[in-house]
Formats: sequence, C-alpha cells, structure tokens
Amino acid sequence: MGEWFDARSYLDWNCEPALRPARDGSPHGDARICQNPLLVESDAADAEFPIGAASVKEQGTAGEIAIVSVAVRGSDGTGGAAWFWWRRNEALGNVLVADFGVAECVDCHGTAPQDFVFTRLDDAL
Repeated sequence: MGEWFDARSYLDWNCEPALRPARDGSPHGDARICQNPLLVESDAADAEFPIGAASVKEQGTAGEIAIVSVAVRGSDGTGGAAWFWWRRNEALGNVLVADFGVAECVDCHGTAPQDFVFTRLDDAL
C-alpha cells in the first residue's frame, strides 16, 4: 500500500469525523471509516459495488490508531472472494491480513446489508 497509505491519503476520501464507538455486534472497537468515491457514489440499488470500491477502517482509542483495515472490491462476482482484505497493526507495523476471501472477514461481513459493507457514508458527512 506504500507511501500513499502510510501518508493516510485515504483521509481525502469521505470519512467519519472521528473515532466513534463500535456499532452493535462489531468486533472492531472504536473506529472511523473512510470510503472512496467508487463506494460512496455507487448506486445503492446495485447488488454489488464496482471493482475498486474501497473502505478503510481506523481502529483505536483516545485518538490513537492501533489497527487499520482495508476492504477493496477487487474482482467481479458474488461472495467474499471478490474482496481483498488487508489489516495492519500500526504500533508493530506488521500486516495481519492480506488476501482475497479471508474467512474471518468474509464470515462476518457476509451478514452486511450490501455486498460485504456494513456502513455506507454519503456526501453529507
């Protein structure tokens, strides 16, 4: 993900204003979500997001980012195998997840209201 990711360039996307408490049932803890225009501007009636639609989730407490997770729709088709999942421990700098169709991600996000995405941000944020 390189320099673009390390510079937190995704903050130029549509983002929640700050870390907020976890949503009911989320294992992620306090989080802030940022989504790119492909995801935000996608027609809500579409069953699947376009290839390249992406969401970044910062997780932490008291303003400290501990974990950053990324989900990118990387291919056509239905199911979690169409999504690339990536997660890094910011304190240690080690990548915890980096692959298509990661079982723990797919199992949980498979219950999302639309194409493995729980939270849809809009231009009103």
